[in-house]
Amino acid sequence: MIDNLASTTKLCIILHAHLPYVRNPKNTLPLEEVWLYQNIAECYIPLVQMCQRLIKKHILPSIALSISPTLLTMLQQPYYHKRFRKWIHSVLDAITLLKKKNTKAYDALN
Repeated sequence: MIDNLASTTKLCIILHAHLPYVRNPKNTLPLEEVWLYQNIAECYIPLVQMCQRLIKKHILPSIALSISPTLLTMLQQPYYHKRFRKWIHSVLDAITLLKKKNTKAYDALN
């Protein structure tokens, strides 16, 4: 089984994910929390989506992912789920506003 797997594996991605723990409800949006939300939106969600697309094509992705206990704790907490939704909506609102007010700046995003 392992020999067969080795002969068909073309790429193995090994990722390590860690972010510093931050939970400061008094601060509007700490920088470390923005890092978490950026990683969720720009890395973790696209990675899961890519794996789902591969699986639909009957391709099993070879990915090793280690997640630090700190990051895993944050990803599991409803506190961050709620604040991520608020953050992503504010980003989308800013993009919409930018599109309406300044087409050149919006075009630069694409």
